[in-house]
Order: sequence, then C-alpha cells, then structure tokens
Amino acid sequence: MVQARLRAAARARPIVDGTSVTIPLVAAFAGFKGTPWLACAHNSLSPRLKLDADHVEVKVIRKRRRPYRLIQQVDYRTGIGTRNVILAFSDSLLSFRGNTASESLAREAIRLLRARGCPLSPRAQALLEAASSASP
Repeated sequence: MVQARLRAAARARPIVDGTSVTIPLVAAFAGFKGTPWLACAHNSLSPRLKLDADHVEVKVIRKRRRPYRLIQQVDYRTGIGTRNVILAFSDSLLSFRGNTASESLAREAIRLLRARGCPLSPRAQALLEAASSASP
C-alpha cells in the first residue's frame, strides 16, 4: 500500500486551475520550527499544499490560508521515501511540512514559492540550482 502510494506520487504533477496550483502530497506534518523530523500532527489522508495568487493554503488537521509575506523561509529536506517542502511562518512556532515523495515535484513547488517572493533556505536554493546546472 505505502509503496504504491510512493510510486504514484513519483509520477504526480502539479494541478493547475486558473491562477491556483495544487501540489500533490503523500502526507503533511506540523512541527516546531527548527526540529524538522519531529511532528506534533500529521495527515496522510487529505494533505494539502495549494498556491493561490496571493496566499498559500495548507492542510494538516484543518485548512489554513496564509499570505506569502508571512512565509519566513522555504526549506527542503529528504529522507527515505520523503521529499519535504517545509514552510516556516513568521507568526507561528509551527512549520508546515509537505511530503511530495518526488524531487521534481518538490523542486516545482519551491520554484513557484520563490516566484511568489518567498525566501529560500540554502538547501531549497541548492535544489533549484542543481536542476538549472543539469539543464543543457
């Protein structure tokens, strides 16, 4: 079951609907900033990372909308079967972690967040630079 979901996630692509882009996730986590592998809540049934024109919508337990200006930093972390896009918000002790299970999908999410003015961590920036240097 888990392997099938990870294989499907590896083939997933962003879903564009007008000015909104939904990034398919395998799971989402909420955890304290600075503790990337500790979570206080998770959702593997209906996680959400949606990028609208003026705000981001995330869901771990319930849906929350936050303006991009409140994103303190976008980070990227990997682990066995995980490719996490991490959003740290300036007005919260908690961060949102969305597991795309796909490096290319995480890269696209980070590229879109950067285009919306969100600051990137060195890891997130390196992910984008690795893709641009690999292009002919």
